[in-house]
Amino acid sequence: MDRLAFEQKPSSLSEPPASSYDDRTLYDVEHCALDLTVVPDSSKVRGKVAIAIKAFGSLDVVVLDAADPPLMHVQNAISKSGQASVEIWGLQQIGVRLARALAAGERDTVTVWYSATPQKVDETEFFSVHGAGNDPAVASISEPTNAHMWWPCKDVLGDKATGEMSITAPSVLVAASNGLRLSVTDNGNGTTTTRWRTSYPMTTYNFSFALSNYVEWNDPYHSSVTGYDFPIQNLAFPEDSVLARVDFSGALQAMRDFEDLFGPYPFATDSLGIEKYGHAEVTWDSAQENQTMTSYGDYFIDGQGTYTYIVAHELAHQWFGNSISPADWKDIWLNEGFASYSEALFLERQSGLTRYFHHMRYVHRVPASLERGSVYDPDFLFDRIMVYSKGAWVLHMLRGVLRAEYDAASGDQRFFSLLKEYATQDAFRYGSLTTVDFVAFAEETLGRNLDWYFGPWLYGTTHPNLHYSWSTPSSGKVLLHLIQTQTGPDYPHGSPFADKPDVFAMPWEVRLYGAANESTVVYVNQDHRAQDFTLNASFPVSHIAIDPDAWVLRELIPDPSPVATLLGAVWPNASGSRATVNYAVAPGRKADVFLYDVQGRVLKQLVEGDDRPGWHVAEWDGRDATGRRAAKGIYFVRLTDGHSEATTKLILVSSP
Repeated sequence: MDRLAFEQKPSSLSEPPASSYDDRTLYDVEHCALDLTVVPDSSKVRGKVAIAIKAFGSLDVVVLDAADPPLMHVQNAISKSGQASVEIWGLQQIGVRLARALAAGERDTVTVWYSATPQKVDETEFFSVHGAGNDPAVASISEPTNAHMWWPCKDVLGDKATGEMSITAPSVLVAASNGLRLSVTDNGNGTTTTRWRTSYPMTTYNFSFALSNYVEWNDPYHSSVTGYDFPIQNLAFPEDSVLARVDFSGALQAMRDFEDLFGPYPFATDSLGIEKYGHAEVTWDSAQENQTMTSYGDYFIDGQGTYTYIVAHELAHQWFGNSISPADWKDIWLNEGFASYSEALFLERQSGLTRYFHHMRYVHRVPASLERGSVYDPDFLFDRIMVYSKGAWVLHMLRGVLRAEYDAASGDQRFFSLLKEYATQDAFRYGSLTTVDFVAFAEETLGRNLDWYFGPWLYGTTHPNLHYSWSTPSSGKVLLHLIQTQTGPDYPHGSPFADKPDVFAMPWEVRLYGAANESTVVYVNQDHRAQDFTLNASFPVSHIAIDPDAWVLRELIPDPSPVATLLGAVWPNASGSRATVNYAVAPGRKADVFLYDVQGRVLKQLVEGDDRPGWHVAEWDGRDATGRRAAKGIYFVRLTDGHSEATTKLILVSSP
């Protein structure tokens, strides 16, 4: 039956039925069983997949994603309910027409026979070779939506299923996959069939296998959290096996740390069984966190543990990405931001906060010149800056916010409790969530509204360019002026929150130092683009440091104490119905600031006789001196101190 079905010719292209085409929401996938034959010499995969489904409504055609010919040939299909027919639609989809329509709640299993010639994704090869002998190295590549390039499937997020995989290949090769290895059978014809199965729901892109002439070993792991024993199963190319023993061994400590931080390893439970974790070496310069078996690029293997943080990154995905998966690719930071931040937590556990800060500052640095788009719904799905690094900073800064609100110990306790409760929620594990779901959970757990924080940082662009200046009008007193001069945050995809702040409202740590190295720490909460603060110390202050440990993703720009009266930035200057005017007063001078219309008439005086030396802020509410709304258009701000004057343009684009 299998052989005859495989040799049948695919049906001719047909038009998809309007009621079924691209509608994969009519059924739920419950289990996928792949039976593969991998032929490295021909770069082909052939076999069958049985997909157990449950209908949500009336269902007569099961829509599957499948690469178009010649990359994939679908030969035949059957279902439990009877013979099915395959409709090859093109556009990388097929329809499997059932023998009879299913009613809502009914189950069926559709089995499809096919052959595929998977292509490389970007620069990552599916079929490759390694070593001096050019030995085969085969590894599936599926994220984000490339699973259908090597097996017919429902290639979407949000529909998880248990799975099993039988891999038949030349006997000299070892096959790795998800879950537990059930058996290895010598077929007596130079091939071996290896069976793997997982009892844990898995998103489509996590179904995976790797195949090569691996050297295999286990690092036994005992969980002090659950008492379970399970292996970290490692497979490496022979030429790298000695080096990989050093590099892969970091997973033991990372597993201990993450079980402590995030709760028990998600794929070892009483209810669903104890499965392994592992690494399979591949010929990539990247790694892929396939559920319970990471494909780990040979680029990262050097025998010195240089990339142990990458080992930790991929392991962290078992909690963040595999156990809890994003409901939409717009939410990819829930995978990569969390895993990137976990690198820093792992290094902190090994070497302390100094190493943690170094990793965030330098490995996950977000240069202003390269920043683009937003963390949520990024312009490029796997943007290393926006998704991985800025996503990690969103968590790092939330930790800093809590430390500022309470103290270091209490803030950390609340932050790490949040991470653990998120990772271990029964309602979340083995499911799919959105960014809004995570924000709502954080707000509920921490007991406060966090729109002001998550709105700009997740849905907005840029980060603060913080200008600061300070003066000491008397011993032990500091006048501090802060202004954020960045453009934005703008919201390219909107925001789920009613308020869209045009400023990053953040607590700033300010350290005040004396000449004898005495110091004290105060916090100021900036919730307007420009603000003044009065700080007190018990000693004469000689210098200050703002956010010295870099808890905030920012650019710090010191503004020198003014020697002349200056008109600084006007914000916003092209949007909004309010403006903030930044100005500086020289010692011994008095500043006046006026607003003029284009005819040169004074609309309103914003500042009168300010003789305070240093930088200050004035705000215009979009109304004239009588309280009437000003019309949209061009206005001018003019500053004078009796000795000099300066003028700048302001554009009001909406009336208050």
